[in-house]
Amino acid sequence: KRPTKFYGMEDWNLYQTNYQAYLKAIKQKDEILKKLKAQSLNLDQKRKIVFSPQLNEFHEKVQAFQEEKSNLVELLKYLKQSPVSPSQYPNLSRLFKSISNRKSDASIKGTKLFEELQDLIKKTESQLAVTPEQKALLQKYHELHLLKNLASLELTRGEWNEIRSLVDGRQSLEKESWRNHFNFYQIAEKRETAIFNNLRKLIPSKNSLTTKDYRQTAILVAGGFHAKGFEDLAKQSGYSYAMITPAIQTLEGEKHYTELMQGKVSYRNYLKTTFYDAFVRHASLQLISEWNHSNSGANIKLWRDEIIRQLSEQGRITEA
Repeated sequence: KRPTKFYGMEDWNLYQTNYQAYLKAIKQKDEILKKLKAQSLNLDQKRKIVFSPQLNEFHEKVQAFQEEKSNLVELLKYLKQSPVSPSQYPNLSRLFKSISNRKSDASIKGTKLFEELQDLIKKTESQLAVTPEQKALLQKYHELHLLKNLASLELTRGEWNEIRSLVDGRQSLEKESWRNHFNFYQIAEKRETAIFNNLRKLIPSKNSLTTKDYRQTAILVAGGFHAKGFEDLAKQSGYSYAMITPAIQTLEGEKHYTELMQGKVSYRNYLKTTFYDAFVRHASLQLISEWNHSNSGANIKLWRDEIIRQLSEQGRITEA
């Protein structure tokens, strides 16, 4: 049995640049969201006059879900009365039949279920909004929602593509306040190409078949935003693939993500070069402090024997 091999696929320079863009953009988050909140309140005043009672109610239900003030189950129960039939959405239809799990907007982002839900909401809104004023106000709300996700660096791939299409018509998106946010996503796309090129060096595609390497398989672990990018690259290069999304039961700890990305970690005091080096240094000291010295000789022998065994299987015994 051949041992599993692990490879780092990142282009380190691109990753570092992307990370710096993240830090700069996230530093502006609170200030930008505060301004967008003021714009949202202004739209709310207009909405009370422009929207019909039914459209007002629908908008408030969707907005509560987007802001995580209500859950997916509550929204789906309300959407059962939508003028748009959910039967055209296979994933939503199955969920309608067995509504039980409490999920938030964040927990389904980037999934087929999320895409179907967004499409159902959009089609329902288009049927409820009948006047040009209502349609125009809905579009402003939609753009504001996109900008909130951009400020928080929480765009889905579809939302990122949509934001880019708005740049020509909205010069405000090109101002300095959004520069770091756009850099973050643009570099993220460059990272995808670099990662995929590194993968191709390990596994040639069938289109470039010269040996039996095409029988090799690999598991590439990446964030949900990158799924569509890797899917497109795989199709273009002639790779067969399967996209696997983990079943997320809870988002506990989600709020710590930004702190961790900003370097607020338990091993921060050991940071001299990279976060990885700091983590290894901290982990090593922790292991040593908990080491059972009375049995250390036996443990070291087992560790040494395992290294020799693996090198022997790989024909590298002289390196022992």
